[in-house]
Amino acid sequence: MHINEPYARLFDSGIDCEILNIGSDKWKKGKFRVKINVEFYIEAEEIDKISNNENSEYIEPESPLDDLRQKFNEEN
Repeated sequence: MHINEPYARLFDSGIDCEILNIGSDKWKKGKFRVKINVEFYIEAEEIDKISNNENSEYIEPESPLDDLRQKFNEEN
């Protein structure tokens, strides 16, 4: 995906701009930049449901190394 240069700068180095504060008569130079933060979390209620479920049993997934581990343990 190709983003136009002016839009790409919004997320990288920023775009030159000026701001006028309330009560001030001078503009201040600066940069305008966009930062995005994406977050995922499990709600506490869902965690309780999972941990309190009597029918849930953790089953460790099989590993391709299980055969080698078993042979190693048999030899020792």
